[in-house]
Amino acid sequence: MTENEASSADLHALMAAQNLLDDGQLEQSLLAVKQYWLNHPDDAEAAALLSRVMNEAGRTDLSEKLERLSKTMHAKHTQLTASGDDNAGKLADSELATILFESSHALIDVRLHELASMLLERCIKFHPNEPVINYELGFSLMSQGKFHQATKYFEKAGQKEKDFDTSLNLAVCYTLTRRIEEAREMLKGLESLAEDDDEKKEIAHRKTVLKRLERMQNKSVFTYRDWLYILYGSILLRPQAEKGTTLEGPQKIAQMLALLKGLLQGLRVDLEIVEYYSTYSRPLSKVLAELLSISSDSYKGPNRPESTLLVMSWASDIIGPHRAFMENNYQRMIFAYGLPMNEPLPVTPDIVGGLMEHLQMPWAENVQKSTNSDQMMETIVCKAQSFETDPDFINQIEELVNYYDERRELLVIGNSSVFPERPEYTAEVHESVQLELPSV
Repeated sequence: MTENEASSADLHALMAAQNLLDDGQLEQSLLAVKQYWLNHPDDAEAAALLSRVMNEAGRTDLSEKLERLSKTMHAKHTQLTASGDDNAGKLADSELATILFESSHALIDVRLHELASMLLERCIKFHPNEPVINYELGFSLMSQGKFHQATKYFEKAGQKEKDFDTSLNLAVCYTLTRRIEEAREMLKGLESLAEDDDEKKEIAHRKTVLKRLERMQNKSVFTYRDWLYILYGSILLRPQAEKGTTLEGPQKIAQMLALLKGLLQGLRVDLEIVEYYSTYSRPLSKVLAELLSISSDSYKGPNRPESTLLVMSWASDIIGPHRAFMENNYQRMIFAYGLPMNEPLPVTPDIVGGLMEHLQMPWAENVQKSTNSDQMMETIVCKAQSFETDPDFINQIEELVNYYDERRELLVIGNSSVFPERPEYTAEVHESVQLELPSV
């Protein structure tokens, strides 16, 4: 591609993003301008267009910062081409570094971590030893699952002065890159920095994570199932993660619920009732209850006396009433069919069906229209029961049960004396965790 052709393609990409914005397609426009800017970090027009997108999205503070950044980038380019004055160049650099940092911080707030780290990598060239810039760059890289890369910036940030957040994030990065001795030393040092109960609880949680990790050091590569257990003490039924929107049909749902039933029976978990939190979760609850030959009911609050499994289609439903679910009561367990990979949540479910980006259940339209899903539920029950007689599926359940039975001591489910509260879901299980792992 010639230079003129490349310039024309770039202009077309920006125009396409602008057209999406004009049509009111904010999410698509955001994705388009984000990708363009990542490919063209020096293009002030990309910052200006993203500013307009954010303004339309109601993010006025971020919009203003990006507009200022765009103007500063234009001004610097003009000064460099029109004047050879070194003082003018230094003044432009100082102003640019300031607005780069302010914009990156605002981008972190809306979880646009790739763009934030792009700006911070440029900002840190002006101030390579500034602890705050190093910390924010480390945090944005860590939030993308780039734990190896984040480590050096947290280390640099902590050179001048130790603080709890920097040391904690460094301990997390050491843990996720399997540098056990460094993680242990960092956690030991954290004890003198903890000032409140929440910080002390976080240290205790991270020590438990390290204990689980130590017991699995014989594995050279960890699966998502391994990581969900190590980080949260949770169970994962479907070991692979799924990108995009996961469309679940009766066959896949039947297999998932048959797996869940086999796991519960294999781990000797006795249930008396299956609850559903929302109408979208009602069909799951009804089918599972029929498979287990127990009753199903809607959520009646945290104090139900029966041994209960609360079923959620999507784990994000937990956000609203999460305080009621923080306590790890022996009588109440939580199953979420889908858990978002990149969205932190205040509570981690005890059992997770699969890691997904988005989930769509086949009865979503029925629920919206208040129509009956009974026929679909009958189909799922029949399919699930047929799985129970399949020799290969029986072997799959046995492997699943054996995996978690060996680790029962450090599982959260049914272990309220050791884990009185469920851990926060910090969404540290990224695909890049597997790819970055060194061989052991």
